[in-house]
Amino acid sequence: MDNLWFAEIRSILRSPKKLIETAAIILVPILYAGMFIWSFWDPYGHLEKLPVAVVNEDKGAQMEGNISPSGISSSKI
Repeated sequence: MDNLWFAEIRSILRSPKKLIETAAIILVPILYAGMFIWSFWDPYGHLEKLPVAVVNEDKGAQMEGNISPSGISSSKI
């Protein structure tokens, strides 16, 4: 059983094409997992750099004769 493993490894190391294919098979999932973990690592750490705009086109609502401009109160920071 061990000889089979060593023969396969020797075959991979002797052929540049097999070596590149094996390296790609190993590295692509590692790179994908690394980018996935990096993208979700501390998602709130750089929110102050995120440009945000609030557009308030609220005309208000009339309820029982009173005008309620709720959009103005919700867009104030």
